[in-house]
Amino acid sequence: MAGFFDGDGCVAVLPKGVGFKLNIGQSSSNGEAVLLFQRSFGGGIYRGACGTGVRKPVIQWSLGGVAAKQAAALLGQIPSLKQPQLQIAAFCPVDASLRCNMVTELQRLKRESPETGNCCSWSFVAGFFDAEGYISTPKHGQLRLELTQNHRAPLYAIKCFIEQELELIQHGRSELNVAIYSDRSAYKLVINSGSVCKIVLQKLLTAGLAVKKRQAELALTICDSNGTEVREQLAKLVGDQARYQRLEANGRQRAKDISVVQARINRYRAAGKSAEVEGFRLHLKAWRERHALCTAEERYALLRRDIRALLRQDARAF
Repeated sequence: MAGFFDGDGCVAVLPKGVGFKLNIGQSSSNGEAVLLFQRSFGGGIYRGACGTGVRKPVIQWSLGGVAAKQAAALLGQIPSLKQPQLQIAAFCPVDASLRCNMVTELQRLKRESPETGNCCSWSFVAGFFDAEGYISTPKHGQLRLELTQNHRAPLYAIKCFIEQELELIQHGRSELNVAIYSDRSAYKLVINSGSVCKIVLQKLLTAGLAVKKRQAELALTICDSNGTEVREQLAKLVGDQARYQRLEANGRQRAKDISVVQARINRYRAAGKSAEVEGFRLHLKAWRERHALCTAEERYALLRRDIRALLRQDARAF
């Protein structure tokens, strides 16, 4: 639970700085975590944000008062990225000047990159992945796991933990393919090796993965013979996440054909056959342009279908 709170939880200041409250927000289609926190600590579940377009409404678990202090004290005993914030919420002094100082400290903690310490365990990573993780199938029969965060330090701590654990399991026999990339204003931890992805997912399931349990179980069944079926079922489970970035069947085939041609060009280049390289290079350029155009057309067609479906449900245009 501490791992999930690190990903999607928030220690918020009550009006006029009279105290603190704990919040967790989730899509209305995935409410397992907010129900778990309510059953464990009490509090209420409310509408956090209205749905807009294909974006589903957000539901929010919120807990304040003495119960929030008690919950923060329990969660604050577990090493986590937001442990210092939880400890502030658990202390919450009566003296107004002390509370003001703690509000200032909380704001500082939110701005700065968190201390990672020894917070990593499989149960922590499972909670964190439930909140911030993404399972995808970039190519037929392949798997990729992603974790996104605003700060690099938490992802680096998770990366080091996974590498250490897997080296013990695999005795350093294979490349782990765990990397961190800068993604605009955030950072992304990516695991590209299918075998490593399956080991990690199995560990996360054993450690209590909840929100993404069905996705993980389905991903573990993927192979060359069922790649298309698993991809389609995963797309249904992840809902609208990356909906307009996923390629349709025709797009995946075009991308596969382009990869085949690129591999052929590489072979000709290695063999010194410059004439063949130049001929295929021109074809490849045209195919890539055609692929980009067709992909844009397919995505706009999907967007039009979604808009029409929303209008049939009496959605309002802004």
